[in-house]
Amino acid sequence: MKIAIYVRISEDHTGEGRGVRRQREDCIKLAGLRGWTVVEVIEDNDLSAAGTRFRPGFERLLELMSTQQVSGIVAWTWDRLERNRRDSLRLIDAGQKSRSVISLVRGPEIDMTTPAGRLSADVLASVARHEIELKSERKRRADEQAAAEGRKIPGGIRRFGFEHDMTHRPVEAEAIRWAAKAVLAGTSLGRVASEWDARGVVSPMSKRNGAPSPWRAGSTIRTLRRPTLAGLYTFRGEIIGKAQWEPIIEEQAWWSMQTLLNDPSRRGTIQQLLTGIARCAISDCGLPTTWAGPHATQPYFRYRCPNVRHYHRKVHPIDEYVVRELLDGLSTPELRVQRARRIILTDTDLTATTDRIYRELAQLADAYAAKELSLRKMTDRTMNLNIELNAVRRAAADVPRAVLLRELITGLDGIHAWNSLDIQHQRLVVDSLMSIKLRSQGRGSQVFSPDSIQIAWRN
Repeated sequence: MKIAIYVRISEDHTGEGRGVRRQREDCIKLAGLRGWTVVEVIEDNDLSAAGTRFRPGFERLLELMSTQQVSGIVAWTWDRLERNRRDSLRLIDAGQKSRSVISLVRGPEIDMTTPAGRLSADVLASVARHEIELKSERKRRADEQAAAEGRKIPGGIRRFGFEHDMTHRPVEAEAIRWAAKAVLAGTSLGRVASEWDARGVVSPMSKRNGAPSPWRAGSTIRTLRRPTLAGLYTFRGEIIGKAQWEPIIEEQAWWSMQTLLNDPSRRGTIQQLLTGIARCAISDCGLPTTWAGPHATQPYFRYRCPNVRHYHRKVHPIDEYVVRELLDGLSTPELRVQRARRIILTDTDLTATTDRIYRELAQLADAYAAKELSLRKMTDRTMNLNIELNAVRRAAADVPRAVLLRELITGLDGIHAWNSLDIQHQRLVVDSLMSIKLRSQGRGSQVFSPDSIQIAWRN
């Protein structure tokens, strides 16, 4: 009798298909004992039969049966063949029409030509699905217990920055800390991705062929958005409290970074010092400055008001004047310290407040589970706590940025220190210390006039 062998493994994390090879060897041995001729060995590796994904091997098996190229199938167990109702019905129907026999290494031999054989197949399929549902329920309960205790849910890929046991992987953790500081300073995600590639840090998420994927802005932002970096635990997409592992970056810094990452104005990288910072000096305008590139009649970069009738100004002399005024105002250590102290740091103990809120949220969940609290009371109290938590998070978001600004300002001891900063750091310093307004110098004027720029130091 001509038969086909079907093998499948639902998860093969090594990618080496060892489970499939073991199944194949036992199936070939069984076929040999029965004196059957193996026409084809069909393999679906690393594809689960429980879902709805297309399985090319399974489709090939049905094709061989329907065209009567084989009159029998050998598999390891029934749940290697299928574990969803749709595929079960298709397999039983194909077996009946092709008058096939299904023989299992760990199971009976089923004659699909008889009602008793088809009943046996249906019962085996139902038992397999029942076992999957029980396994899924056990995993769900285990995951809920792990979430309640702030532990990592078992399984899954390694998180970037962490080992499998959630201890830090030093090189990756340092790259994340650098990225957090860079994003808070205004560095683009594309530049962060390029820096990570240059450092040789590789994401645990790799291509199907095993080759590491280069970092992109999209994969970088997804990584930096993960609450696990701040030692926060999530369950079903919601942050539910502090985790048991050590954070890579402080929670306040992480929330501050999320505020910046959610800012729609971050699209693209601004390359001009005063774009969006300086404003139009005309009293009824006040729009933020945009910029335009060189063209045939004006071969230089220009600042301009969105209302094009108000001004078009050369970038270079304006930037030069603003930087000179800035450094003059920071010319001594005393002046730099004085300016830096005006960057406000909150005095609220934000960490203690968030810890208290997380504890109260956990207590509410426990009380509701123990039926000591009604759903309405739990929902109302949870909503109020979340409002308080969001207010604390907004306050926390400003703290790391303020600390960074103080460091940048106190270190500006001259033009060389200024030139060592990238454009995003420079913009951050100017925007925090100065209010700048631009106006036209008048039609045809070619000589730069400082009177066309209004600069006021922020209090």
